Amino acid sequence: MNDAQHYLPVLNSGRWYAQLPPEFAQALLQMSKVRSLLTGEALFLRDSPTCGLYALVSGAIRISGQSGKENDAREALLVVLTPPQWFGEISVFDGSARTHHAHAAEPSVLLQVPHAELLAWLNEHPQHWRDLAVLMAEKLRMAFVNMEEQTVLSAPLRLARRLVGMAEGYGVQSG
Repeated sequence: MNDAQHYLPVLNSGRWYAQLPPEFAQALLQMSKVRSLLTGEALFLRDSPTCGLYALVSGAIRISGQSGKENDAREALLVVLTPPQWFGEISVFDGSARTHHAHAAEPSVLLQVPHAELLAWLNEHPQHWRDLAVLMAEKLRMAFVNMEEQTVLSAPLRLARRLVGMAEGYGVQSG
């Protein structure tokens, strides 16, 4: 049994992982490597090469972007991920560099499914690409809702919706 098995109850509390076909769910768990980060430590940075798929099993991860020059740079906090969030799937699909920064907002534990191992497994089991696409589709739906809210809602309503979304784990909880 690998160390990732210890986090199975956390993973199963998430809607995406809980609904996976057992073969794919078990493969993800078997390929996973446990990673620990300290507060402020980078998991990856924008433009870093792809490094796989991640599941946050404890702690919190800040996903952000940055614009401007060094002395005048501004951070845009996009989301604070909480367990049992899976992320990193965009780079799995297109093999391109990371689109944003990911830093630990507090001490955090993640499961990393290495890119090469995941691709090799999916090439042997291509029917499971759709299961991974469902994860990306969930994020795309949430992004569209957020874009619409930015356009039509007042600042107090946007803040309230964001706080409710955070409290509800951005819709990833299985119950």
